[in-house]
Formats: sequence, C-alpha cells, structure tokens
Amino acid sequence: MRKNVIAILFALLAIIPGFAQDVEVRVITHENGERVLIHEVVVPAPFEDVWEAYTTKEGLETWAVPKCEIDFRSGGTLKSRYDLDGEIGDAGTVINFIVNFIPWKMITLQSPLGKGFPESVQKASANMYTIVEFNLIDESHTLLTAYETGFLSGQEWDNVLKFFEEGNTQAYQMLVDRFVKGPVDWQKLLKP
Repeated sequence: MRKNVIAILFALLAIIPGFAQDVEVRVITHENGERVLIHEVVVPAPFEDVWEAYTTKEGLETWAVPKCEIDFRSGGTLKSRYDLDGEIGDAGTVINFIVNFIPWKMITLQSPLGKGFPESVQKASANMYTIVEFNLIDESHTLLTAYETGFLSGQEWDNVLKFFEEGNTQAYQMLVDRFVKGPVDWQKLLKP
C-alpha cells in the first residue's frame, strides 16, 4: 500500500510543470567523515527507454557524451569522450568500470579520477563508486537515483564533491531534456 501511495505521489508530482526537470541533490555524511552525493530525478519517459539511454552506446550518445563505447556486463567498461575532436582510447578518454548490475534495476560503476584532480584524490578514487537505481513510477515516468560514494573530508575533497555535484546535476538534467526536447545536438553544444 505504502509503495502504491509513493508511486502515485511521484506520478502526480512529475506532471506538475517543472517538477520532472528538477534534479534533487543532497549529501549524506557518515560519522567517519565519508560523504555520499545523491542525485535524484524523475525522468518523463518509460522505464525501458531510460534504462536503454543509460546502458547503450546509442542511448548514452543522445544525452551524456558525444562519443562512447560500452561493454555492458559485470566487469565491462564504459569509455567516453566529452569532446568532438578526440577518439575513444586517446589521452582524453574517461573510463568507468562496470562493477555489476541487476538488469532493469541497478548499475554500479567505479570511476578512477585522472589528471585534473589532485594526486591524493586520484589515489583514493579507487574507493569511489556510483550506484544508479532505476525505479518505475508509472508507464511514462522513471525515478533515477544515483549514489556517488567515497568522498572524503578536507578542502581537496570539498572541491571534488562540488565538481561532481554541479557536473552530474547538469548531466541528469540533460537526460531529462533528452526525453523532453530530444537528443543533444553535440555539434551545436560543443562547437563555437
């Protein structure tokens, strides 16, 4: 019963103009100082379409990155480029490791941080994971919740947390926009 009430509430909120396009962000801090960054958004699309947008090359290139390769399996990889000029595999490639997944429910990614982040953060990033949950609200709305774990305390980590808070908020907004406005025009977005 409670589950049905929550689903109805989310469905009603999702049809209120602007609601589905708001990415909710919060941070949970454990007593040991480790933080979890949480992004939550109602995507105005059927569950299967959101899963495909997150787990396939064709889907990811409509909202997340202009270029990617994905070997979607436990132990697989998601390799991506955030620009139009380079190629997958060159120095600008970002590699996320697919730790595991539950079909149609959850994905765990491990994303080591590279150049551009402080060396101490790069080393500790081996303990950073992103767990993405997909929950059916109704036939045309999906609740996506991403838990990004492993943020430590200190100024360097505060900066990293802020980077991912802002960047992933924008990314999840782009996912919503992909279903509201259509796929991203990467040429228009990235070329001056």
